[in-house]
Amino acid sequence: MRPVLVIAIAAIGLLIWQAAGTGVWRSPGKAASEHHFSAADLKASVGNLQALGSDSYRITLASNGFAVIELRTRSIQIGQFARFAFHLQADAGLQSVDFVWRTYSRQIGMQKLPSTSGQASVNLQALADLPPSLGAVALRLQGQPGSAVELSGLTLEPPTFGGPLLAAIEDWLQPGNWNRASINAHLGVNNAGSAIWPVPFTAWLCAFLIAVVAVFYGLARLGPQRALGVTSAVFVGAWLLLDGLWIRQLLHRSDAATEQFHGQPEYARRVAIGDRAMAELSARAQALIGVSGERIFVSSAGDYQGMRTAWYLYPHNVYWLRDGPELPERQYLQQGDLVAVMRPTTLRYLPEKQQLLWPGHYQLHAVELARTAAGALYRLQ
Repeated sequence: MRPVLVIAIAAIGLLIWQAAGTGVWRSPGKAASEHHFSAADLKASVGNLQALGSDSYRITLASNGFAVIELRTRSIQIGQFARFAFHLQADAGLQSVDFVWRTYSRQIGMQKLPSTSGQASVNLQALADLPPSLGAVALRLQGQPGSAVELSGLTLEPPTFGGPLLAAIEDWLQPGNWNRASINAHLGVNNAGSAIWPVPFTAWLCAFLIAVVAVFYGLARLGPQRALGVTSAVFVGAWLLLDGLWIRQLLHRSDAATEQFHGQPEYARRVAIGDRAMAELSARAQALIGVSGERIFVSSAGDYQGMRTAWYLYPHNVYWLRDGPELPERQYLQQGDLVAVMRPTTLRYLPEKQQLLWPGHYQLHAVELARTAAGALYRLQ
């Protein structure tokens, strides 16, 4: 029993030392008073900002669908605060809200926030890569051009004892929006720069509790079967805790998706997820194809843009080669074919010569049929 007791106590000491090194339980140190942002601290670099009261503002998105509200923080040691909080009143046209910062070394950081109405906050202590002071801080909003959003109560809140851990747990529980990575992975955090992730923390907690069980076993307070049962319960409990966090986010995102897309036609759903330009070009291509069965080639150097456009154009006769050249050999192209060129791309179009150039390969005689912010559609002559 004695070797087990010694190893267990050493493991507990090592785990406590490891937790102390991360600063999870650090004291707030020099107290910082709550800071409220006034109208003089806000500037709209994109979009329109209108003061409605002492701490309430209306933001109107610009014609490009964006609004950027800069917050004056140069005289503030933002590292002394635990949280940036505000209240959001959004309409149906708002698609995303981002908290963006730039360091004095010109590095950019960003955390996505829920775009639904209600209280929103950024757990500053949960961000591992946030320096004590910042060169610039802003809120970036994206949605339908002309959409109006109201913000109020923009505040920096001081830290409390154990603030980093509490902030991290709140970050785990905060509903997150769908994004392109959601289909492949679930990180458990709203921002990859968070100081504490649920899986490492749960593994640490599981190891700590198992070490405690080993101490009781070493002191002969627990028999072998009871110790094994408690250890198994700790492991299964940790597993269920992680699964519970994932299922909670999954249910929230399912409800949010149902609320956003229920009853809407396919084109409206595409626009709602931010693919308006891509959806518009695909819709124009489908109208041109009609029932004639014309071939359409999708050309793009971007994996997402190419796959997404090809998916929008199915079940028509679509060519898209992933991880291959943007277009096939010249001999496979013929007059009347449609070519959807999506940014980013290596192809260039010369309108004065009506030529579609693929540098290093060949050039095609083509006329432009449609153009959006995502790319352009051409017909070969």
